[in-house]
Amino acid sequence: MIEFKLRRFLSGTKVRNYLIIIASVILLVVVTILAEFGDKKYDWSREKDGVPIEHYKKTKISEMDILEMLKEIKDPEFNINIVDLGLILDTDIEEEKILINMILTTPYCPYSSTIIDDVRKTLFKYDKVNSVLLTIRSEPVWSYDRLTEDGKKAVNKFFKGEQSHEHQH
Repeated sequence: MIEFKLRRFLSGTKVRNYLIIIASVILLVVVTILAEFGDKKYDWSREKDGVPIEHYKKTKISEMDILEMLKEIKDPEFNINIVDLGLILDTDIEEEKILINMILTTPYCPYSSTIIDDVRKTLFKYDKVNSVLLTIRSEPVWSYDRLTEDGKKAVNKFFKGEQSHEHQH
């Protein structure tokens, strides 16, 4: 008896339409969540960002120079530079464009916009830098193993309370 009423209820057009709407909403939510995990690219140049081009000096820059520049940027949560924290996957230079692949400590890092903006500001402080392509990768996932030796020491100090908890930018 209950099974018959349930079948009759589910066979109704109104219920079927509701189920289609619910399934569509669920699909939309899943697609939106999956889209958040994709790589994000930030393409900056002095001209596009309004940084005076006359301050640019066409000077050879090395990958070591780039890493040294990036060491000035500290993760606001841990107060450790993003290189030692293991967020930089690799750097490269194509023509005059600096290419950086990096990850964040979590996909929904609350400080992601701050870190990304700090990368832009820090690199354009240097007159050797004309354009940058920063790609925030969704993989690999950050883990403790990504830390440099200096990064491991700093994290251990952080968790022992030996380091200042002030947020620095």
